[in-house]
Amino acid sequence: MKHIFVISAYGESPYLEDCLRSLLAQSDRSDIFVCTSTPSPYLHAITEKYDLPYYIRNGVSSLKDDWNFCVETASAHGATHVTIAHQDDVYDPDFARKVKEAFSKGSQTHKKNGRYVTLFDDSGDTAVVCTRARNINALDEEINGGAEKVKRLLRWPLSVERLNGTRFGKRLALSLGNSVPCPTCTYNLNLCGSRIFRNDYRFVIDWAALEELSEKPGRFVCIEEPLVSIRIHDGAETARTMREGIREGEEAEMFRRFHGRPASKLLGFFYKNAGGVYKKDKEE
Repeated sequence: MKHIFVISAYGESPYLEDCLRSLLAQSDRSDIFVCTSTPSPYLHAITEKYDLPYYIRNGVSSLKDDWNFCVETASAHGATHVTIAHQDDVYDPDFARKVKEAFSKGSQTHKKNGRYVTLFDDSGDTAVVCTRARNINALDEEINGGAEKVKRLLRWPLSVERLNGTRFGKRLALSLGNSVPCPTCTYNLNLCGSRIFRNDYRFVIDWAALEELSEKPGRFVCIEEPLVSIRIHDGAETARTMREGIREGEEAEMFRRFHGRPASKLLGFFYKNAGGVYKKDKEE
């Protein structure tokens, strides 16, 4: 198993260095690459400062092409497992260690009597490992995790061993909304391949990719510990797509994939209010 973090860098994020430091501070070290389609002296200086490999993709920036470039670059350097790290977010020191354990031993972590308990099996057939996340603001302060609480409820099948390896269980966890925090995902390239993202969405690109992967063999395992801090701020892609009205249309298309047109309209009516949770989190 060779795990690589690849940061998909865009523009000149003021939080990029915090993300890099969190990856360099991992208790179980993995290689770290930086990939971009928007090269700049800023990115060159930061990668040079930390002596990190820096790869530039030529062409128009797009989430699909940028993220696939991250995966393909890691794969070309021998990676079997890849985490696409988001440049604004911060990863807990034990993220890599616990994710590697989940892949190598098929572990699942549960909270019992106030303590985290990890159960192991020898399945070795895990395609995707994700974790719980917390939300932070621009000042690194933890804020109300209303959206994450909803996601945790939706993805409960991924914590059930009898379900998380089945098509039914994986799709159930995705069918009522995007329950998996994208920055927490690590992909097993042996099962997922190196062209993971095959859609041109801006808001639900990761949800659509997981929907496609749910049709293939491999478990989706969630470690229900908050091992990533997702930064909520006005410059984030999530905030931009909401301001531009992109979110609602893309989510409607995803609901049609799972439930057909009539049911998707009803689900979309209720689910679109979840945008208020994001706004509320940011304000607090």
